[in-house]
Amino acid sequence: MKTLGRLQNEDHTALIVPALNDTNTTVRSAVYFALGQIGDERAAVPLAARLRREASLRLLNEGVKALGKMGGTAASAGSASYLKHEHPLIRAEACYALGRMEDSTQTAQLVALLGDESDDVRAAAAYAIEKSGQEEFASGLAPLFRDESPVVREFAIRAAGKLGDASTVLAGSHLLRDESWRVRVNSARAMGEVGGPDAAAALVEALTIPTDHMITRVTIVQALGATGEQAARPALERILLGEAGPLTLPALRAIARLPGEGSIEQLRVFHDAENAAIREAAWEEGARIAEREEYAAHLAQFWNTDDARVKKGIVAGLAARERPPLDFLVSALDVKDAPTLVLAADAIGEHGGPGEREALQRLYWSHPGATTEDGEVRLVALSALIALGGDPPGDRDPGAIERDSLFQAALLDTDERVRREASSFFTDHGVKFVPPAAADTLLSPGFLAGIESGTATIETERGTIRVELLAEEAPVTVRNFMKLASEGYYDGLVFHRVVPNFVIQAGCPRGDGWGDPGYSIRCEYNPVRYDRYVMGMALSGKDTGGSQWFITQTPQPHLDGRYTVFGRVIDGFDVVDQTLQGDPIMAIRVEP
Repeated sequence: MKTLGRLQNEDHTALIVPALNDTNTTVRSAVYFALGQIGDERAAVPLAARLRREASLRLLNEGVKALGKMGGTAASAGSASYLKHEHPLIRAEACYALGRMEDSTQTAQLVALLGDESDDVRAAAAYAIEKSGQEEFASGLAPLFRDESPVVREFAIRAAGKLGDASTVLAGSHLLRDESWRVRVNSARAMGEVGGPDAAAALVEALTIPTDHMITRVTIVQALGATGEQAARPALERILLGEAGPLTLPALRAIARLPGEGSIEQLRVFHDAENAAIREAAWEEGARIAEREEYAAHLAQFWNTDDARVKKGIVAGLAARERPPLDFLVSALDVKDAPTLVLAADAIGEHGGPGEREALQRLYWSHPGATTEDGEVRLVALSALIALGGDPPGDRDPGAIERDSLFQAALLDTDERVRREASSFFTDHGVKFVPPAAADTLLSPGFLAGIESGTATIETERGTIRVELLAEEAPVTVRNFMKLASEGYYDGLVFHRVVPNFVIQAGCPRGDGWGDPGYSIRCEYNPVRYDRYVMGMALSGKDTGGSQWFITQTPQPHLDGRYTVFGRVIDGFDVVDQTLQGDPIMAIRVEP
């Protein structure tokens, strides 16, 4: 059953539903998981009926979670029926279920749960209200800003920010001084999301509060940029004029988001920065905001430098413009750096026309390799061609589409993502569905021989993180991680992505999130939840895992069953919470 769930094919729903009546609890647990992974709305009615007879509290919880992954009227009603359940575990899960489906029909009931006796239920209700997208209910969150539970305060202020209710967020400005760093981080982010002069003033003041908690300060700086208020500029300029440190990169990106003159000059100062991420950001933000007559220097630098990070930054910035220079982006398709090619081709697909089609076709054919990078380039070239429409292939009859050599090649591509994209396109255009070829495996015989759960010790300059590896849930992912670690693959790599109070991410050999070991492994979705301090496989799409992984800093229900869980932190929680972008990994040791 779990295997059918991992395939996520709605054609399997009819095979699984009859097993809802199995008397074995292990089987029913697998059935609930599988139906949730598939997400077929047709299964909501029989699932809800079975849950009304479910005697196991644990399985009822799993079943309600599955309803939340399905969506639709029946799943919404089924989930809502448990908002008044006697057990707080089930009430909380019902809230998360409604949140997962971004349901807006049950919000009044959720508001009532903001006064629930259980901390977990109040936090879950705030989460669901956030996901409903209904700003008119945000004011009901304000009383929770003084809740005795820091988790509730954390969820409540985040929800108010996501809903965009400025008055409610500003009413929680005292949370910028909260004893919990998680609450402070979410409060700062909420201020940035609602923006305005009052939010900017509160953030500037918060930046003056003495603290050695750098994660809080990083978030405040990011939020100042998000406000778009000119009043934030002096504080950001003081950071950039000081010695380079953890605040430099976020301040650089933040100041580029402020109106008025001055940002371009500040960015130029960092064009030759020693830190690659800062250097890339300076060129990227400049290319994004410069007046059209001013970014000639960026175009010249693109061709004059051998720095792949600078090239990628320039293309990313130009691609983000409202009207990107298509002629330049087409010429950029001749570079060798795969991430740069992906960014350029994606922008061409969004903004281009028939005149760019030939360049995208050349791009597809010029990257025939079997590496993950080559597959990524072919995928974006194919997607861009589809986005452009026209002739070929969008306006042609089904027979002509079937004869198109590029799309025929894509159906047999060595990269499964490309095969899926081509198959989907054929189906959408009325061509008889051609099933993708079976995925090639890069695993050698005996790869999983003797695999068992063990521990990984991640050594960093801030301390050690110990992780329990869950081989029973994700054997291929664990063995792949152990293999890379034992080969020293991770030694010296950095945490290239840190989103405060969300995740820390590492494992990229390039240091910018675009790298991989040259191959990919299949996803091993499993029922383990993304609670605080859970380790998962980073992806750019299904079955694209390789070497990058992340650790959650706070519960993330929306990731459940969408990214492979393969570990849990068992020691070094403070190290996870203190990790900053750019922090290096000294070594990773694995033990049985």
